[in-house]
Amino acid sequence: MKRLFFSCFCLFCFLFSLLFPQICISSALLGIRLWFSTLLPSLFPAMVLSSILVSSGLLEPLLVSFKKFWHSVFSLTPFGASAFLFGILCGFPMGAKTTADLYQSNKISKQEACYLLTFSAFPSPSFLTGYLSFSILENQVPNHLLFFIFFLSAFLTSLFFRRIYSISQQSAFIQTQKETSSPPFAELLDISIMNSLFSITKLGGYIILFSVFQGIVQFLLSSSSFFSVMLCGLTEFSTGLNSLKSTALPFSLKLPLTIGISSFGGLCVLAQTSCVLSGTDLPLFPYLIGRIVCTLIASGLTFLFVILF
Repeated sequence: MKRLFFSCFCLFCFLFSLLFPQICISSALLGIRLWFSTLLPSLFPAMVLSSILVSSGLLEPLLVSFKKFWHSVFSLTPFGASAFLFGILCGFPMGAKTTADLYQSNKISKQEACYLLTFSAFPSPSFLTGYLSFSILENQVPNHLLFFIFFLSAFLTSLFFRRIYSISQQSAFIQTQKETSSPPFAELLDISIMNSLFSITKLGGYIILFSVFQGIVQFLLSSSSFFSVMLCGLTEFSTGLNSLKSTALPFSLKLPLTIGISSFGGLCVLAQTSCVLSGTDLPLFPYLIGRIVCTLIASGLTFLFVILF
């Protein structure tokens, strides 16, 4: 049944592209610009560097010195903490990408990897300060408050899933395979570049396809209707936020919705996460349920802030 539905949906999109090629072309160009001007320059270097750091073991001495902090506050091993940090500093989907790399390298357990997937996804700092704060919210909310809301929602989400995945027992995970020397730096750099280039190209394909779907939605529905805005936000969050900005909703309602959409990331980020996990046996469900919980917490915290201040 699912396969039939997906086939019918693809057929509909194909026929739409034949009947209205200009809409699909303009939407695809928007996706290409988003990938080329935002995703490629911000994520590709981060992917290469994180791959080198994970494969070479350079991060281990830096993170081990704070082992007690990561264990007591987040119930993470030092390697797991690196995935959390990359998720904060680099944005979607680097938390999941680093988690997958660490799991494949047998540096974290599957249980810790699933736990990390629930709360290590963040909008990037450049997205928060440049796009969300300046362009969407027009500096009506301080940057430090946005960072606090997203970080606190992630921390509370980790508390929610900590008992589910019994991380207190998994924090003592010991690498079972024999230690092997890392390849020469030139070879390691070459492997990291090729793997990252493959991943970033696949992510670009997802963004272009979801941008075309978003263009179809905006054509079929009124672009200013609440349903259309929310559907666009659930599809691809950056352009969905721009649509939400133009609505006549009061700021007290618009702000929690904006934070919620930014926290969830949309189906496009979900597809990107599925892409970076595709080479492993890690399930996508922990990421999805974690995003839902984190979105509800972030929206609730924002609504509480609106009521109080």
